[in-house]
Amino acid sequence: MEAREKYIANVVSHEVCHLLAVHTFGKDIRPHGKEFKQLVRNLGFPKCIGMSKTDVFKNSKASINQSKKTMPYRYKCGCSNDVGFTIQQHNKQVADSHAYRCTSCKGDLTYVYTLSLL
Repeated sequence: MEAREKYIANVVSHEVCHLLAVHTFGKDIRPHGKEFKQLVRNLGFPKCIGMSKTDVFKNSKASINQSKKTMPYRYKCGCSNDVGFTIQQHNKQVADSHAYRCTSCKGDLTYVYTLSLL
């Protein structure tokens, strides 16, 4: 399966878990709360079904150039993953430093630099 197909399968799996969680536990649950995570585990989906487009498409030069344009704000975590943020994600992280965490190590993300778009 190529990267694009893996990404689409990942997104579909993620959204199916949301639908099943609401259907099973009701609409008053947290979007990525314990019920959602329980379904992910029970259905045998990978732990990190929320990986980013930049992780999935990193082998494509065109995709890297596109992600630099749309996700120029670079962050690092405790396991040294390089994470790209959009302007909206960056602004949310600036306002609340715990808004996003690494999906692998669960560590805080630290702003490193902004890619030049020139």
